[in-house]
Amino acid sequence: MVANGKRSLIADVSWDAEAGVWISECRDLPIFTEAETLDQLRTRVPLAAADYLADGDDTRTFDFDVSLNVRFGETVNVAA
Repeated sequence: MVANGKRSLIADVSWDAEAGVWISECRDLPIFTEAETLDQLRTRVPLAAADYLADGDDTRTFDFDVSLNVRFGETVNVAA
């Protein structure tokens, strides 16, 4: 999770069609978050990680290399 002084943050992202949101689960931290768009999620994942790592200290800052691994699948009916 830390390389060259920078934290690497990897989150697996999937679409929850029933809830209508994107859900992310970080691989190295116990962080789960959701958002209506991928852009919103891209912002929320590092913020959630910083909140977790700061452990109540609002003065700390963190630099992250963020990777979102997105999975999306759906069933479609196509006429030939």
